[in-house]
Amino acid sequence: MLTRGKKLLLLSTLLILSIVTTLAALRGQGQKWNPDEKDNATVVQEGVMTERQKQHSKLYERSGRRNLRNSHRSLDVVIPPPFIEPDNEKMASAIEGLLRQETCDADVVIIGNVTGKTSQFTEDGSFVFTDYDIQIEEAVKNSSSAPFQPSSNIIVTRPGGAVIFNGNVIRVIDKSFQPLEVGGKYLLFLQHIQSSGAYQAVNSESSFQLDQNRVRRLSTRPLPYPFPYENNVTSFLNQIKTIKSTCGQRLNGGAE
Repeated sequence: MLTRGKKLLLLSTLLILSIVTTLAALRGQGQKWNPDEKDNATVVQEGVMTERQKQHSKLYERSGRRNLRNSHRSLDVVIPPPFIEPDNEKMASAIEGLLRQETCDADVVIIGNVTGKTSQFTEDGSFVFTDYDIQIEEAVKNSSSAPFQPSSNIIVTRPGGAVIFNGNVIRVIDKSFQPLEVGGKYLLFLQHIQSSGAYQAVNSESSFQLDQNRVRRLSTRPLPYPFPYENNVTSFLNQIKTIKSTCGQRLNGGAE
């Protein structure tokens, strides 16, 4: 016959095994067990969108995708970046060419702080995007038609984000467009969206987080050459301002 102590030990063992089995089963169903996951996601309802979100939805809809709203469990959708063959010999000229293209193609280049965000399904339910509220700290390249003032607020839309629908957390993670963090400071090369008045990134290489003296690319898409500004924000900004002053000119000084 089991003693009282042995019975308690057996019950404790069975309880632990039950918890481990439950956690394993839930992980197998796609649960991530991140305690902040639901706090960071936006609760959404089918068919409930603002006019601005309807316009932004059109930027991200693609035919052939499944309707994520039909999922009966929490779900992560990860979009990997394309592979690019590295070429270390192209570093200096190539990175300058990339920054020149981004700076000159951008309608505005701003340094700003994220103060809020809202994620949403596209209207067809095939994708998730996020609209970020950003307070401008500095306009490195300002709008010629409607110049920004310090502390102006704009909306920037980006692919990816997390929503809660029918109690499930649906996350879309685009590795080429990593999410912005509320409270974070960023350098963004942006194009104006006429239909909504908001902005979007020029391309997947045109967003950077600024953390003290560090510059972090917001894309895991590999560059074909090293990025030389990771530990020098000042040099990075000076290079962009120099390039901005030459936009509209050829490198030899002639007009484009």
